[in-house]
Amino acid sequence: MSWSRLASNQSATTIATTIDFTLVYYVAVRAVNSSGESGWALTEAIWPQDIVPGPPTGLTATRTAGQVAVSWTAPDTSYLVGALGYDVNWSNDHKHSWTRHATNQSATSATITSGNSADWYVAVRAVTAGGWSDWVVTGPITASFLILPAPASVTVSGRGLSGFTVGWSAVNNAQGYNVNVSADGGYSWTRLASATTGVSLAVNDSISGFTYDSGATYLAAVQAVDQGVGGAWRNSAASAPAYPPGPPANVTATRNGLSEITVTWSAPADDGGSTITGYDVNMSDNGGISWTREHSNVTGASATVSGVNNATSYVIAVRARNAAGDGGWANSATVEALAAPAVTAHRGANFIDVEWTSVAGATSYKVDYSLDGGATWTTAFLSVSVSTSTVRIGGTSQLSIPNAHGHAVRVTAVNANGYGIGGVASVGFAFSPLAVSGVSAERTTTGELDVSWNTCDLTDDWCTGGSPVTGYAINVSENGGWSWTRAKDVTAANFTSGGTVTLTGMSDTTAYLVSVSMRNRVGGKWVNAASVPAATEAQLRMPTNLTLINQGAVVGTTITRV
Repeated sequence: MSWSRLASNQSATTIATTIDFTLVYYVAVRAVNSSGESGWALTEAIWPQDIVPGPPTGLTATRTAGQVAVSWTAPDTSYLVGALGYDVNWSNDHKHSWTRHATNQSATSATITSGNSADWYVAVRAVTAGGWSDWVVTGPITASFLILPAPASVTVSGRGLSGFTVGWSAVNNAQGYNVNVSADGGYSWTRLASATTGVSLAVNDSISGFTYDSGATYLAAVQAVDQGVGGAWRNSAASAPAYPPGPPANVTATRNGLSEITVTWSAPADDGGSTITGYDVNMSDNGGISWTREHSNVTGASATVSGVNNATSYVIAVRARNAAGDGGWANSATVEALAAPAVTAHRGANFIDVEWTSVAGATSYKVDYSLDGGATWTTAFLSVSVSTSTVRIGGTSQLSIPNAHGHAVRVTAVNANGYGIGGVASVGFAFSPLAVSGVSAERTTTGELDVSWNTCDLTDDWCTGGSPVTGYAINVSENGGWSWTRAKDVTAANFTSGGTVTLTGMSDTTAYLVSVSMRNRVGGKWVNAASVPAATEAQLRMPTNLTLINQGAVVGTTITRV
């Protein structure tokens, strides 16, 4: 046996040296002081398989949802003989107890399935044929995920014929949400989504493994998820089947002065168990026989219908819609057109007199005339004041209306919405009325003549000449008819056929011819049928209306000739 000196007179109590691990070694140690050297202490034979490895280094651990991942660096193997392995233990009770995860594994990493307790520990040691190294233990491995609370609220809305929507409140730090539904009161559940983002989920037959039953009552449940770990669940209230909503309430429609109708309404009293998603607005201009869609899916409670005609009456209809379908229609009251005035027209010689009734809501009137029966129209007056109800068309040097058939006049009420419905009256050919008959005249009192005559049937157009009789003219002649003087004009309203008209201011000594003409706007025919002689001497001898005067005072009575 030969020996190799490793150190002489060293003060340390340990020493390291390079050896051949295929050989068997002995180690001898002696102490040395100033007095000399001690005896040698000899070890047992050191065989290669008795070499114990050093512990692993660089142990790290990362905890994610449901697992702990650890890794390490192998110890120095240059002095070891045989294969190197590792034992891996874990503890989740603060190292009071340990559970073996792997024994003598060759890999320098491990993944350990973990629960959701707060802290974990992992211990690793190296293993060879010669024995085990010391354990290397991690510090507490704290979870990087959170056990999240339940959403504050979970709702089921929009129940319809094809599905519904699950909504929930957001949870801080959630990476997603799991969504379940139950159609049997919570006895069994179907997972609809795992770790879905957002705060709502459309539920319908497009979800794999789910078939929607529109007649079922559903519960929904949602839990927040962090790194795959779900928190507490929150259930919705039970959602019964939905049905279409009832009709809207209080539908009103009013013209707003801009060729528009403003429509307002209130939500239906019954929403059908599902949120109202919008309203449709229809309009009819023929009393509801046919309709035109003006607006679809209005989200508010009002709408404006444009392009309406002030001369047309309208009905507006509104219906509500929810996820289950369309509700019933509710109609407004009829938005009345600006009414047509009642128009009458009277033909003159070269003009037309137009009269009409007033129209509620009118701010002015427009008056047109037509010479071709209404095929074309010409405006005579664009804006007639509402305080006026009659105008004359023509009769001037600028405009003369020929006396012919086939004429018409039209009066239209106007306001801020535009023109209303025109009231039309036809105007035919007119001529002078027939002559009166039975004209008589006689003296009554001094200076007066009583004149009377008869007329034809004034309700007959042949009598009146096709234009209403406006009155009567009475002329007198003092020279046998060579010249005439207008004695009096009588309106039609102030004379009845066979009645008497008194002419005043007549001379008692003059003989008169009296002529009467029944007049319309075209003219009239004169009848010279009454002769009144001068008063006789006897008629003139007795004064009339004589008052006796004495010294300026009335002392007697009035005397009238009989």
